[in-house]
Amino acid sequence: MKKQSRSLFLARCGWGLFALGVLGYCAWQYFGVSGNFTITQDFSQPRNRFISLFIPQDRASDVLYNTRTGGSVQVLSEAPVYMTVQTPRAFDSVTATIHYKTAHHGPIDFGIVELLNPLAVKKQIIDFPLVQEALDAHWKSVVDEGAGQVVYSKDGLDLNAVKERIANGAVVALGDTTVPVMYREEAIGDSVTQVVPVPLRGSHEFLVYVSKGALSFSTTLVDANLSGGLDPATVLVVNEAGEEVFKQEFADDGNTTNNRVPSSEQPVSINKEGLADGVYRIVVQTSGDVLLKNIKAGSRRLVIKDHVTFAGTPRIPGSGVDKQNAVTTFTRVSGLSAVTEAAESLQTLTIQDRSIVLGSAGEKVELQDVSTDLLSSLRVPIADATVSFSGYMAFAEDAYFDPDFEMQSIRSGLQLSDVEAIVTTSSYVPSTVLYTGKEATVNLPLDHVLGNRKKLQFTLEAPDLKSEKETIEVQSIQFDFHRESLFDRLRQRFTK
Repeated sequence: MKKQSRSLFLARCGWGLFALGVLGYCAWQYFGVSGNFTITQDFSQPRNRFISLFIPQDRASDVLYNTRTGGSVQVLSEAPVYMTVQTPRAFDSVTATIHYKTAHHGPIDFGIVELLNPLAVKKQIIDFPLVQEALDAHWKSVVDEGAGQVVYSKDGLDLNAVKERIANGAVVALGDTTVPVMYREEAIGDSVTQVVPVPLRGSHEFLVYVSKGALSFSTTLVDANLSGGLDPATVLVVNEAGEEVFKQEFADDGNTTNNRVPSSEQPVSINKEGLADGVYRIVVQTSGDVLLKNIKAGSRRLVIKDHVTFAGTPRIPGSGVDKQNAVTTFTRVSGLSAVTEAAESLQTLTIQDRSIVLGSAGEKVELQDVSTDLLSSLRVPIADATVSFSGYMAFAEDAYFDPDFEMQSIRSGLQLSDVEAIVTTSSYVPSTVLYTGKEATVNLPLDHVLGNRKKLQFTLEAPDLKSEKETIEVQSIQFDFHRESLFDRLRQRFTK
C-alpha cells in the first residue's frame, strides 16, 4: 500500500513538473518574458494562426504544392501585397527572414505599415541584383551616414563626385522604393518646347531641367477680379543652391472690386543664358484671382510641384476658353486630393483605375494609397478643379522627370555596363543566395508604428512585377520580435 502511495505521489509530481514546464515554455515563448518571440510561416506546413497569407487574392495565389520539389509556396504576381501578423505582446523591433525564389530581376522591398490612414510604410530593399553584380565586379563602396546613402562606383568615386556626374549627365541607378535611371542628355535629342494646354489660377511652382546653360519660360498674367482686394504677383527663378537668378514683380490692375471684369494681359518672359546645368524652380506667387495663360517652357523637361489649379472653362472670366476642357496629366505622386468650387464643374477624376468623385462644390476628396512606383495618367474631365499631391506632375508624358535626381523609371533590363554608379539608401540589405533559392533578412523598428502594435501589417513590393509578367515564390517567412526581457525591466524598476 505504501509503495502504491509513493508511486502515485511520484506520478503527481511528474505531471506537476510537466505542467509547470509547459506553462513556463508558453510564458517564455508567447508572453515575451525573455523579450523575444519567434513565429514562422512555412508554406509547406499547416498555416500558423498568428500569420495570415499574403493578400489580396488577385495579386497573391493560394498556397500551391510543387510536385517536382515537394515544397509549397505562395506565388506573388503583382505588388504590393500585405501580410498581417499578431503577437501576444507589443514589441520594439522585428527581424524578418524571407525564403523565396523569383523570376523577377528588379528590386524587392519588404516593410511594415506604420500608419493605415494615410498609408505610411517603412521599407528596405531585399533584392537588387545590380548591387550584387557591382560588388562581384569589385566596385568601390562609399557610405555617407549623414546623407544615409551608399555609393557603388566602378571608378572609385566618392559621393560628391557621383553627384557631380549626375549634374553632367551620368547614368545612375537609385535603389530605394523604385529603380530609376538618370536620362542621358544626348539621348533626349533637341529641346522641345513644352506647353501647358489650359490656363492655371493662383500660385504655382514649376521645375525645369536646364541643359546647355539656357532657360526659357513665358506666360501671361490676367487678373480675373473674382474677389475684391489687391492682386499683385511676383515671378522668381531659383537655382539648386536656393539663389535667385531672376525676379519680376507685377502690380495689381487697379480694380479692387469683384466685378469679374478681367484685366489686360501682362506678359512674363524669362530668357537666361550662361546658367549652370541642373534643376531650376520657377515660382509664381499671387492670389487665386490671377490666371496664368499660354504657359510655355523651352525645355523638354517640365513638371509642376505639389498642386495645380486648372482654369480652363468659360466660367472663369479672362480665361479665353469657350468650352469645357478635359485635361490629362502624368504623375508619380502620393496623397492625391481634389476639389472644385463650382456646382457646374462636379466631375469624376480617374487615376490607376481609381476614381475621385467630386460630388459637392467645395468638398475636398482624398485618395491616399496611390502607387508612387508608376508614372500614371490623371484624367480631369472638366479643367476647373484644384488637384493637390505630394510629388510632381507633368502635362506630357515625355516632359516628366523627378527633379530630385533627374531620373526616369526603368525596366529590369538595365545592364551594369550602362551604369556609372549605383546609389542606394544605407538601409539596403542585400540578399544571400542559397541552394534552395534566396534568403533575405530585414530589420525593422516598431517604435513608429501607430495604433495596435500587437496586430502588425507587413508589405512586400516589387516595382514592374506585373508589367514584366514575372513572379515571386515565397517559401517561408520568419518573424523574430524583440523587446527588453521581463527580468531587465524589473531590475531597472527596482534599481532606480
